[in-house]
Amino acid sequence: MSEPVYSKQVIVTSPNGLHLRPLEMLVTLSRQFKSKIEIIKDTERIDGKSMMESLALISGQGTQLTIETSGSDAEEALDSLVQLFAGNFEEPPVEPFEPPAC
Repeated sequence: MSEPVYSKQVIVTSPNGLHLRPLEMLVTLSRQFKSKIEIIKDTERIDGKSMMESLALISGQGTQLTIETSGSDAEEALDSLVQLFAGNFEEPPVEPFEPPAC
């Protein structure tokens, strides 16, 4: 008996698109789950836990992706990844660097 597969479509909404920093966040989050996680872009299907494969997902704003999960925590994994996209991969703001006054 095979495990159920869960999937949802997401759209890259960040004006900066999906680049290295958000991909790292995506892979880091994916690795927290036991389930198999795949991300689909057009006809390409990649392992969501592989940073090397994820580089193929570099995408601009408006790109549609499908997240597919299967395994013991598949629903939780899918929900967490969808939330990551919904939040535009936001991190807390970083204080700008100010050089010391001379």
